[in-house]
Amino acid sequence: MWYRQNRVGYICGSYARHGNIACTNHAISEKELAQVILNDIDWMYNKISDKKFLSDVKALEKKRVHLNQKELNLIDDEINSIKVKKRRYIEINGFTCEVQNHKTQVK
Repeated sequence: MWYRQNRVGYICGSYARHGNIACTNHAISEKELAQVILNDIDWMYNKISDKKFLSDVKALEKKRVHLNQKELNLIDDEINSIKVKKRRYIEINGFTCEVQNHKTQVK
């Protein structure tokens, strides 16, 4: 949207740049645009002020926190499982190396 003083309002940006090839000539007056914006702000304020809306947002937040905590616990469990597997692998590998060293020393 581009402001045009001769129209005391805003016109379509595509129309302003490229003319009627790109878009039709449509405009909105500054007063009308201001009223639409004020109506939207008023609607949003009323929506946010609504107690049910706030309780819904809080419930959604609580649910997200719970899901995030659950996912974090799963990741922690997976990390611990990998650590256990790593220790076992090192123990088995270390034992195998010790047996091989012992066999070579015996010969």
